[in-house]
Amino acid sequence: MEDQNFQQELKGVFDSIDEKLKNELATFEKKCMSYNDVDQFVNCMEQVVEKVEREQKNFEYRIAFLENKTQECLKRADEGKTDKEKCKQQTRNALVNYTDLFLFNIRK
Repeated sequence: MEDQNFQQELKGVFDSIDEKLKNELATFEKKCMSYNDVDQFVNCMEQVVEKVEREQKNFEYRIAFLENKTQECLKRADEGKTDKEKCKQQTRNALVNYTDLFLFNIRK
């Protein structure tokens, strides 16, 4: 049950990330629309999409790494070598950091 709660918590974090990304994309689209020229709009949106896709791929790699490290940590916790709550907190902290980095990089 404890692990299910943690999985639900992580699902909530990812839902929040999706919402933040949608908001960022809406902001970019609005900015691109301000050019009032179809070619500039298309160029702007292409640049936005390229940047987001590149940063999203980097984010996915970070998450894959984090999943592996979390599983390793939880396995060590099951063996009594570390604290399970410490593993979960490290995962939470990393998710916040990775999300902040992802959003920062798409904004610059």
